[in-house]
Parts: sequence; C-alpha cells; structure tokens
Amino acid sequence: MGLNTTFMYVALGEKFTYHLQTIFSLLSIVKFKSDPTKYVVYTDHPEYYKWLSPLIEIREIDTPTFEKWIGPTQYFYRTKIKAMQDAASKDDGHLVFLDSDTMVIRDLTSLIEQLSAGQNSLHVKEMLMSDRNITNEHKRMWKIIQKTEINHILMDESIRMWNSGIIALNHQDKINLLDEVLLFNDTLCEQNIVCRVKEQFAFSVVLEKHGNLKVADAWILHYWGNKEEWHQKILAYICPQLLAGMTPEEVASSIDLKEWTKIPYHRHVSSFKKQLLKFSANKKDRILTIE
Repeated sequence: MGLNTTFMYVALGEKFTYHLQTIFSLLSIVKFKSDPTKYVVYTDHPEYYKWLSPLIEIREIDTPTFEKWIGPTQYFYRTKIKAMQDAASKDDGHLVFLDSDTMVIRDLTSLIEQLSAGQNSLHVKEMLMSDRNITNEHKRMWKIIQKTEINHILMDESIRMWNSGIIALNHQDKINLLDEVLLFNDTLCEQNIVCRVKEQFAFSVVLEKHGNLKVADAWILHYWGNKEEWHQKILAYICPQLLAGMTPEEVASSIDLKEWTKIPYHRHVSSFKKQLLKFSANKKDRILTIE
C-alpha cells in the first residue's frame, strides 16, 4: 500500500457560493476515490459540510484561530498557508490543496505517483513577472521587488507567477516548503506590498526555485474565470439530488465529466461590462445581468 494522500480545502466566509463550490469539488474527487486518501475541510461554517461528514474530516477555524492565522498585517490568504501547515503537521503522507472553484477531471493515481517520485505541482504556469502583459496589480508589485533579494532568492527575469488552484506537495518536502512559503509571504506583507495574490506568488517562487515542479492541469479544471456560470450549474445539479435523499457517493458517481468539461472555465467580459457591473454593485436598487 502506498503513502497516504490528504486532499484539503479552506472555505471561509459568509458567502455560500464558496461553500457550494467546495462541496462540488469534493464530490468530483470522491468520484475517483481511492485508498489510502483523506479529505479535509478547514472552515468557519462546519454546518454546511455535515452531509459529507461520513467521507470527510471537518476542522473548524474559530475566531481566535483565524485572527492568529491572518497575522499582524491582516492578509486574508495567509490563512491558506497556515491551514496547510496545520494539515502537514497532523496528516501523514502527501498533501494536496485545492481551491473551491476546481473540479477533478480524471483519476488522480498518476498525480499521486508523481508525488511519490519526489515531485510537486501547481496548477499551471501563468507568465514571467518581467512580461509586459502581466496585470497592473502584478506590475506594481514587480516594480518594487525586481532586482532585490527576498529570503536569498533574487527577483530576476526568471521569476514566474504560477496559478495555485492546486498545490500538491510530496511528503518529504511539505513541511520545509510551507515554512519557506510563509516566510516569503510574510516578507512581502511586511513591505506593505499591495497585491491580492501575494500568497500565490510566494508558492510560485519557492516551489519553482526548489525544483521538481510540474503542472497539474491534466487532473484539475480550475474555472476561476467563469465562476457565476459554474455556480448556477452546480446549484441546479446538487439541489434536486439532495431533495431526493441521495448520498454523497451517489451524487459523485452521477457526475458526467463530458457534460461538465464542456462548460468554459473562462469567459471574457469587456471592460465596459465590468464597469457596468461595478456600478450596479454600488446601487442597491439596480440589478444588472451579464449575459
């Protein structure tokens, strides 16, 4: 029998959308369930996951823990690193973190074999930080840190941003790498760098510099660019089956991969529509639908 593999999520906040997406992502893993694996959800709303409790371990993040994990700079995504450190210390074997807006699309055996061979994975390569086409948010951060050293790593033209919708760490590396990621992340925070994805950048730099880093998009679909359409389809899929009293395993087995993978993971929204959407969000008496 091989090493254990723990698949984990962090689902925080009042917005039920995130929790529903997490539940669907978990179901997509259960569809390909194999032993020895473990499923863990770190959340401040454990009541949302009771239906899945026969299959998963629910670890509640209470207010004192959240305040400790978020740190003195109050950077929300620091909780992701801290939850991963907690899981790495409690659970034997490999550790795989998934964002809520993900779906497993094939058997994970070969991914686990890669981990057992000493490799680690992030979802996909995005772009070099020196690329002209990076986002304005990334440009602002890069302007401050380029050509400097952060924790003995030179911010040169080889530095790349990866997507961290999945973070797969092998059992030998997970403790040390997470310590390095946290230190890198906290260094950015202490420099008052304004960037929503500092934690993702920390994972990108530390894991790529460590080596043996592979992409994981062959196993995981990450629909970060089309969340609203996916949310509506997930809601329409899960609710009738819950009302019919189906078990999580039954719902998972009924997932039709061919149908779900037809849904785009990204839809382009024009800057004009984005401005309209932002305008409508500030007006309680206005409703705007983006087709």
